[in-house]
Amino acid sequence: LNPALVLQLVKRAGEASAELDDEMTALLQEVADKTCERMCESFRSAVAEGQEAKVQGLLKFAESFDAAAGTSMILEKLKEIQAAEAPAETTLPAETDAADDPAAPAEEASPDYTTAAAKISQMEEMLSQETGMNPNVILKDLTELVELWPRVASQLSERLATQLAVLQQRMASACAAASAEDQEAKLKALLAFAHKVHDLQHQMDDCAPDFNFAVCSAGASQDLTDAETELGKETGMNPVAVLKNIRNLRLYWQALGPSAEQLHQRLGAMCDLMRSRITSSYEENPEKRPNLLKFSAAFDAAIKDLEGAGEANLAERLKEMDG
Repeated sequence: LNPALVLQLVKRAGEASAELDDEMTALLQEVADKTCERMCESFRSAVAEGQEAKVQGLLKFAESFDAAAGTSMILEKLKEIQAAEAPAETTLPAETDAADDPAAPAEEASPDYTTAAAKISQMEEMLSQETGMNPNVILKDLTELVELWPRVASQLSERLATQLAVLQQRMASACAAASAEDQEAKLKALLAFAHKVHDLQHQMDDCAPDFNFAVCSAGASQDLTDAETELGKETGMNPVAVLKNIRNLRLYWQALGPSAEQLHQRLGAMCDLMRSRITSSYEENPEKRPNLLKFSAAFDAAIKDLEGAGEANLAERLKEMDG
């Protein structure tokens, strides 16, 4: 599940809620109900296990989801769970040194465990804040964790996986936003960071196996959405804007690989619509043919080797129409 992508799609549906028919409204409510069910289950576990960073991350996501959907009350339900499952105050026993406690895990008493736990705690603190995440610190902590991982994995794998899930959500949202704003330099920096994190988590038992895919698919989905919106205009469609969106897909496509079947299908449908509109314009507007041929050559170059885009032969087909 890609939470950032779900949030993005629900937000888009929520913005169009006034135009939705009863069937689509019911489908949106069904998505909200299923999201609530899954989040309540995950939140209940996080509260019970004392995973404070995950608790805060889920609360923030719930707030954003409620605002996007307009009809859900997930945040209120999570707070009810938090209040109901909060442990009662008890008298704590005197502190016991881990080295003297026969029940303490060996890793917990070791310098490796202490060092690794401190690094994950630093990530938890950084990711619990809305702003202020330092990617260089995250990469440094993860790089040093790789060295320690074989000796601490049994104790810390769940904590690390939780933090990487929070990081994945934030990175996917940032990538989608940068894509929507056509910030190519920022996109490249975000994707370079995502690739590095993915490589590091792979060395730690693949504790976040979908990290790179989630981040790349969020950006790719946004570019496809922008292109689909532009192509959906009855008049005033800007083919150059669509071409820019297609070129951006090259930033993600290789990392997405063959498993991005849905994105491949969307690209194919979008390219077919572009071919149809350009071909119709070529037939109906002889005076525009030189510019349309030039654009078609650029379109062919942009889609070449993009899985799902179809054949890069639009310019050739237009020339054939001239006899």
